[in-house]
Amino acid sequence: GASQSALSSGPELRILTMPLPSACAADHMPHMPDDGPPVVRTSSYDLRVLRRFGTFYGSGDFEGAAALLDGNAEWKAVDGTTVHGQKECIALWRSQSQSGIQRKPLDDWLILEKREEDEDDDFTFKARRHSLFSSSKSSFPVVQTVSVRHGLITSMVSSREKQGWTSGLEPIDTLRRFAVMRASGDDSGAAAYIAVDCEWITPQGLHVRGRQVVENLWAEQRRRGDTRTAMSDWSQGKDGFHERTVRISSADGSHLIARQCARVSSDFITYMRHDLTE
Repeated sequence: GASQSALSSGPELRILTMPLPSACAADHMPHMPDDGPPVVRTSSYDLRVLRRFGTFYGSGDFEGAAALLDGNAEWKAVDGTTVHGQKECIALWRSQSQSGIQRKPLDDWLILEKREEDEDDDFTFKARRHSLFSSSKSSFPVVQTVSVRHGLITSMVSSREKQGWTSGLEPIDTLRRFAVMRASGDDSGAAAYIAVDCEWITPQGLHVRGRQVVENLWAEQRRRGDTRTAMSDWSQGKDGFHERTVRISSADGSHLIARQCARVSSDFITYMRHDLTE
């Protein structure tokens, strides 16, 4: 979601200085070559809609913030929850406001370079910034990418940046970092979070055990064209388990909804089961 900081004191216009990264680099600022930044078309873009949105959101005026959205706007929260339209966004923001997570911008919005097929006006652009989301127990970096068309926000995507395995995390943070690695396609990075003898049970009931065997399973699923979309964040379940809901889609267009049940022990995921819900 958007930052609680209004950032209203920043400039109204922003000069285009940054290339649009490829999808595979979506979670990171692009690497600039050693011989300097690329030459790009210089233009100014109107950031007032983002300033106003920050003011409304930061004051808790979610109706005012929603008025700055396109009617079909898509909003993807950091936990994977995706909503559409002004009413769903308002409901999501109200839920987020009760979560206790604080949002602190680490930089200002930076305009991304337009592609040739994009509309060429000062009120249509994409921008990105980095923020730090924190709670009483942990903090994590987030990349926020916003799309604006004709002066209205059409989409906002908040995604956690990839972070390598480290010891001493809360189980839920281990699972969240693991999920970011999986979602980014970094199977090797994700495998570092599971135990060497991890037990993994697929929605179809296939049981496998062992880090390398599980990683091979992921590779096979990827070759088949299977994709997974988080529908909820991880939460504490019963008997030491954590749970979340995911949508698993196949290349043929079919999909299923599964509840992932995971156990973390000694800093590693030792067990993962997928229970079909529909």
